[in-house]
Amino acid sequence: MFLGGAVGQFVTGIVWLLSAALSMFVSENMGIIALFVGGAFIYPLTQLGLRLLGRSQTVSAANPFNQYFLHSVIAFGATFVLVYAATLFRTDWFYPAFMLATGAHYLSFIMFYGMNQFGTLAGILIAVGVALAMLDPGVFSAGGWLTGAVLIGYAFIIWRTVVPELSQPAPS
Repeated sequence: MFLGGAVGQFVTGIVWLLSAALSMFVSENMGIIALFVGGAFIYPLTQLGLRLLGRSQTVSAANPFNQYFLHSVIAFGATFVLVYAATLFRTDWFYPAFMLATGAHYLSFIMFYGMNQFGTLAGILIAVGVALAMLDPGVFSAGGWLTGAVLIGYAFIIWRTVVPELSQPAPS
């Protein structure tokens, strides 16, 4: 149905890379704005991608995780206050803080998609976010570039996991 989240991971990775590019080549503030604004378009762009691939864009009403997913998105949005606070304290903590919030958000995907790969993805984002905050590589956009690359890489890993599903007719 949702191809294990591969399309969403790909779209999210593109948003992170766009944000990193803007923060590097235009301004840090543009990169920050791009990640927040671009993040608001991840779901509709994922839906468009699924539609273009001929896949369903809806979750069955019988799926017990329907409301849980919505709650996880609301909880993720609440973490933006912490990302904002970290960024006010140290601007270069923007991407590491957002990586931590995103990693924590992906932990719920283990249950939602029934795929342990999201636990590994969450662990990578959290560990690298902490490392970047502690080590301070001196490049503001480093976390944006790394996260975008990891998310796109994981999109392909997840895609390969669901390839057998692609040989089946799309559910109606």
